[in-house]
Amino acid sequence: MLAALLAVALVARETTREATPHEYVAILQKDTASPAIEVTVDLDKRELRVRPVAAQAPSGKAYELWIIDAKLGAPRSLGVIGGEPRAASLSAYDPAIVENATYAVTVEPPGGSPDGKPSGPPVFVGKLILVGP
Repeated sequence: MLAALLAVALVARETTREATPHEYVAILQKDTASPAIEVTVDLDKRELRVRPVAAQAPSGKAYELWIIDAKLGAPRSLGVIGGEPRAASLSAYDPAIVENATYAVTVEPPGGSPDGKPSGPPVFVGKLILVGP
């Protein structure tokens, strides 16, 4: 009888346990003393959020965010970063690539890179780290 009660309790606990979200954060920076841009990723929703921390693009220029991974070939743009937080979909990317990629920011003309390639070297770089358990 006790074994049956324990089995029921274990099944009930397993069915009510919530799935652990796959949330990540990266602080893109040029060095450890200058956090510039926060990138958060919800891998389950395949959603990326970008929030400037202390970065301000040079006058007449824009910051553009890139995902970089050898499996992708050339860096791929994730969009221009403005002064306000914004979200973007990562549904076009394999979750393993999203999780292990390098995220970088370059200085571009207003509106972003005209040819879909970074115009220069990254000014801020970071990798995702798992948030929570």
